Amino acid sequence: MIKEHYLTKDERLVIYQDTTKNCYTFDTLLLSYFTNIKKKTNKIVDLCSGNAPIAMLLAGQKKTGPIHIKAIEIQQEMAQLAQMSIDKNNLNDQVEMINADLIGINKQIGANMYDLVTCNPPYFKIDKHSNLNQTREVTIARHELLVNIEQIINEARILLNNQGSLVLVFRPERLDELIIVLNTHGLKLKRLQFVYPKDRANCNTILVEAKKGCETTHLEVLSPLYIYDQIGNYTKDALEIVEQ
Repeated sequence: MIKEHYLTKDERLVIYQDTTKNCYTFDTLLLSYFTNIKKKTNKIVDLCSGNAPIAMLLAGQKKTGPIHIKAIEIQQEMAQLAQMSIDKNNLNDQVEMINADLIGINKQIGANMYDLVTCNPPYFKIDKHSNLNQTREVTIARHELLVNIEQIINEARILLNNQGSLVLVFRPERLDELIIVLNTHGLKLKRLQFVYPKDRANCNTILVEAKKGCETTHLEVLSPLYIYDQIGNYTKDALEIVEQ
């Protein structure tokens, strides 16, 4: 069932979602919060865009100067929902929805020209132990059925200009693999934050920024982020993310 939801607490952004299939999650808000939109950030690509919540949130972050975001989504129904939301929020001048496979998308939209690539990728590998979701749409969004992390990073490398950044939300248990793949494709890890459901719980999410064409290996590890306090309420930091 397709419904309207408010993507921001101030009701500034409306998003259309099919509640029986794949909807945006808190990880969406985390990725938007973690992403730095700088003065010189003008051209952005959002891979695995879904119904485009990241693209729309980022469009609202730039306070001065032009910004253009290409949102790439392989699933036609998700891309259609995204376009409905883009139209509803009058963001067509800033966000362009493209229904296409991200592998080789540089041939369509250009290479070595983007300041920033963002992605909330499928987290889980497909193997005999995979607990696949009930719908194909959710399985595609959460499991490496159509694309894997190395293919995403390789495409990001081709899209980015020199000194451009890739920002990801990912799983901590795959951090070692992620670093190896980033290095293999000429991207250096620059910023890292560990996210915890609550104090004294295991980390379940990481936020990562890597840079293309970076000679130094200095890594900034941010303070840990806790989502809930001990009685189940959002922490102060989490509230800032929800209310962004």
